[in-house]
Amino acid sequence: DVSEQTVATKAKPVAEKPVEKSYANPQMVNEKPGAKKAEVKPAAADKAEKVPAKKPEKPAALAGTGGSYMVQLGAFKSEAEAQSSWKKISAKHGLSGSPTIVKAEVNGTTFYRLRTGSYANSAEAKAACAAMSGQACMPVK
Repeated sequence: DVSEQTVATKAKPVAEKPVEKSYANPQMVNEKPGAKKAEVKPAAADKAEKVPAKKPEKPAALAGTGGSYMVQLGAFKSEAEAQSSWKKISAKHGLSGSPTIVKAEVNGTTFYRLRTGSYANSAEAKAACAAMSGQACMPVK
């Protein structure tokens, strides 16, 4: 017969590991009490000098090469209105020089046609119109 005996074993106590700091907050990583905090320096790109944007150069299509074609930018009821529109259009699209304003009678009404440029052919004039997106424009001879 085997009698019940209580066997006592002595277990060695397990040493507790120190609690590690959370990596969820990077400022707490490797922080020691009383230690100085490191300064965060901006990236080199943040220090780069800002250069003012250059005014875009006039597209080659607007320059004109000389010839009998022009582009018409509108027809107005007065010469003053045509001149005023030229100032706005030329500033917006980087056009230089003076416009040509042509007086025309259409069905008994006087119009002042605003034209500019001097292009060798219809294709060059069409390219100039395409370069002025959003602007009413048509090649004329």
